[in-house]
Amino acid sequence: QPGGKFLADLPALARRRLAAAGVTRVYGNDGSDAWCTVGDAARFHSHRRDQARLGGAGRMAACIWLHD
Repeated sequence: QPGGKFLADLPALARRRLAAAGVTRVYGNDGSDAWCTVGDAARFHSHRRDQARLGGAGRMAACIWLHD
C-alpha cells in the first residue's frame, strides 16, 4: 500500500467472524450505510480526527451483550 499502510474493511471482517460464530443478527454498521468515524463527527468520536484540534481526545466505550 502507498505509505506502507494497509487497509481493511473492519465492519465486513467483523460480520464474517460473527457469522462464523453463529451470530445471525447484528445492529449497527451493516454495510448499507457508509459509517465513517473520521467523517461523521455528529455520530462518532474519532481519536484520529480530534487529536490535532484538541491535542488529544476523550475516551470511548462499547456495550456488547447476548440475549437468551
